[in-house]
Amino acid sequence: MKTYCTLSTLFARELERLSRQEYDDLYRKKTHELLKTLWTSRRHSCEFVNDEYYPVPLFAVEFSRIAGGGQIMATCDEDGYLTLIDASKNSSFGKYESGCCSADFRRNTSENEVSLGINKRRCTSGERMLSFRVHENAIFSLCWLGLEDQCIATASGDQKVKIFDVNKHLILNTLVGHSGSVKAIKEKNLTDGKILGSASRDGSVMIWDTRCHGTHNQETGSYVLRPVLILNDIHRREIDSPSKRQHVAKRLRYSLYPKKKSMKPNVPHGVTALAFAPFNETFFLYTSGAVDGAVKLWDLRRAGAVSLPAKPISKIYPGCQEGLTDRPHGISSLDVAADGSTLCVASTDSNIYLYKTGLLDRGSFTRLCGHRTSSFYIKACFSPEGNFVLSGSADSYAYIWDVKQLGWNSTKNNFPLLRLPAHNNEVTDVAWCMTDTTKLATVGDDCLLKLWQTRNSDEEPETVQDGQRVQAEFKLESLQQENFWTSNVQRTVNLEFPTSRTENTNTLLSYFHKPISRMCTASH
Repeated sequence: MKTYCTLSTLFARELERLSRQEYDDLYRKKTHELLKTLWTSRRHSCEFVNDEYYPVPLFAVEFSRIAGGGQIMATCDEDGYLTLIDASKNSSFGKYESGCCSADFRRNTSENEVSLGINKRRCTSGERMLSFRVHENAIFSLCWLGLEDQCIATASGDQKVKIFDVNKHLILNTLVGHSGSVKAIKEKNLTDGKILGSASRDGSVMIWDTRCHGTHNQETGSYVLRPVLILNDIHRREIDSPSKRQHVAKRLRYSLYPKKKSMKPNVPHGVTALAFAPFNETFFLYTSGAVDGAVKLWDLRRAGAVSLPAKPISKIYPGCQEGLTDRPHGISSLDVAADGSTLCVASTDSNIYLYKTGLLDRGSFTRLCGHRTSSFYIKACFSPEGNFVLSGSADSYAYIWDVKQLGWNSTKNNFPLLRLPAHNNEVTDVAWCMTDTTKLATVGDDCLLKLWQTRNSDEEPETVQDGQRVQAEFKLESLQQENFWTSNVQRTVNLEFPTSRTENTNTLLSYFHKPISRMCTASH
């Protein structure tokens, strides 16, 4: 089901006589005009630190779908903490003290000491951020579960996946089975959070069913579950891979000394991302690899058969099919549009390829460029209605493309329409609010989380003077130029101090009742 914001509802009421295509075009243009006013401030920026006040990198961020009106952000960091933040319109991340913004919400309650292993701390009300230590290692991915976002699944470097209840603040299930760091976790559609899929560096993809009976752990109170389906080593480099060269047979050489065995271990071909097909095709699963650089489509019904080996239905190599590269590059993320028609593939060759889900073998119909991807931590995603694509970048910016405005030529350079001067280092993960398309979130290697939102042109200036303000950069005449987005573009910054603002009584604690320990200081 497609999610529309209030703007879409108003357009649907006023433009009932327009055709569906005319309505989509008009709604997209109006949304694009609003996105040009995206801005953020230091009051809407958070820097995460540990107990010793050292910065902690963030790896993932995601908005809720239902909880808190879709305004609850969940983010995870290198210390294994899961943090929930209220991103409502009138909220901020902290209070100003001596001209800077700070927020200390490292709190805990005695009910969770045994289950989560955190020291006891006093609880206070009025905070808009809560944090919980779910893993003992870094959390690389998370996703909201259930029809009402009652749980969150976290994938960690401790080779485990945990199901966390956001209302009771307890770990319900621990999913064990991987032998490497778990890099991605996704919920299967139309299952109310009961069936999950996880991808790991050990080269396997596992399917989990939380309805199965598990082993009860008396120490933590959670249940330990095993996978119901395993796809092992599905992204190994194959003979028919475009990067596989035909080696010429070498002449045999003889030596008096025996050949030493290689000390290099058997490195697995890790799986970087996965995505379930929406709606009635939930048995289809997309996976991507780091070594083979392939995207494969699987039918879980055929993979579950004992007599049949796991074989993909379709297999593509982004960039090679279009003739843009002589070898496949690793894939950093996958995302499927809400209507299920388009697949977004972010490659480490600094390109984003868009495919029609029913025509994967025909290659990509659009290629998005203009950003830089240098690691597997940089992610890309669709907007809720599927008209825009948001991506992080290694050049400390976040980029937005208007997909509907671009052509159908896969080899054409389609540059972004907007650039967000988001961070001081690599922008890793991005998120788009499902209930409000004018609200975004970005996290980066500078240990910052930033909330981006739009403002109306008739809004009073003093209502948005929240300290140092940065706005989105937009240059329409540069879209067709190869040297788009040079590194010398100056950022628009307002250094005036913010005005006083009354506190909102509708806090995050009214939704999440039991806060747990974690610290976050807003940047300045």
